Amino acid sequence: GKTFVVNGVSARALANEEMLYHLFEHGFHPPLTYESCKLISAADIIGLVEKNVTTLDWGKINKKYPQISTSLSAFHYLSPWSEKVLPYIHVENSVIPAGVGDAYSGWPRQKFWDAIKGKRTMAILKDTFFPSRWWCMLYYSTKNGVFAALWNRFVEHPVHLLRWVKICNKL
Repeated sequence: GKTFVVNGVSARALANEEMLYHLFEHGFHPPLTYESCKLISAADIIGLVEKNVTTLDWGKINKKYPQISTSLSAFHYLSPWSEKVLPYIHVENSVIPAGVGDAYSGWPRQKFWDAIKGKRTMAILKDTFFPSRWWCMLYYSTKNGVFAALWNRFVEHPVHLLRWVKICNKL
């Protein structure tokens, strides 16, 4: 952390690396039942990185928070990183992932019963099992490639949903 003095009182705050992790976890990796992907969270992360890119301990970030290193590239598609940031973040510009900026909106955020009553069954199934590629890159901290997309879509996300089924059955 960082120590500083305010009106003669010593105070402590998170170091920039820990703050970056906190902002990422809070803004883009909450439980599926919480609201996710607020643009204010993206702005906080982008601002912190742009302002402190040369003083951030990238070795520490890569070692202690590897999900951050991978996920930061997804922010490039929302708001392109500046030239001073790009050397620190690997961005694959070949294909823009689908659904940039889209939050997860499937089950358990939406209830199946409400969808059935509202005749939105297919929509909730699509939202649940096929969230945007961009959201998957952020939430599961994966790169923008075909193998990663298939892994997210057919292994990682369904397994995550099964965990939620178990959690909801215990409630």
